[in-house]
Amino acid sequence: MNYNKEVRNAFDDWAATYEKDVVPKLNLRGYSYDELAASILSYYNENMESVPVLELGVGTGVLGQRIKGLAPNVEIEGLDISSEMLNKAKEKGVYKSLYLGSADEYIYCGHRKFIYSAFMFHSVRNQELLLSKIADNLDEGGMFIFVDLIPNMKILSANADFNAHSVQYEHGAPAMYKTCAEMIQLVEDSPFELIELRKLGISKDYNHYLFALKKEG
Repeated sequence: MNYNKEVRNAFDDWAATYEKDVVPKLNLRGYSYDELAASILSYYNENMESVPVLELGVGTGVLGQRIKGLAPNVEIEGLDISSEMLNKAKEKGVYKSLYLGSADEYIYCGHRKFIYSAFMFHSVRNQELLLSKIADNLDEGGMFIFVDLIPNMKILSANADFNAHSVQYEHGAPAMYKTCAEMIQLVEDSPFELIELRKLGISKDYNHYLFALKKEG
């Protein structure tokens, strides 16, 4: 089966229970979706207010809802590979527009100043192409903020099957996990400058890291 079709099917299947699954899990890590939204918005400034921000991998809109709650004047557009997830996100009433597609294949239009994503990056097959597409969609100095899961050294040393994690926790969606060093190298080979890298929440087998990227001039 096609990789993106597998991802789409898994997240379509997960849509009905996604929010009640992920919100408590984030709380168990010692932080909340409100804190996640605040961390992302800390890189947003008034010079970015002229155009809507773009959220990649909106899921059911749980993060977008928190972003809008903390910054009511921010207009958000969203993209997701799953139509079932988008149906749930639409019910939130916080998105200006919602688009269906895979982030690494979608045809981005116009120019933006701020793009963000949470817990999607490892599900994207062509991550190099994704970074290139995002950079092309951003103005010079624009920001891409994303949070994703990075396997810890214990998992890496055990040569763990990364897809087993996705089977257990993400309804079998295929995954393309990278180490922290591999992620940093990916950014260094992209049109972005890594402004900040920091860990969110407590340590687990797969830790949450925030990457703050700025488009180089």
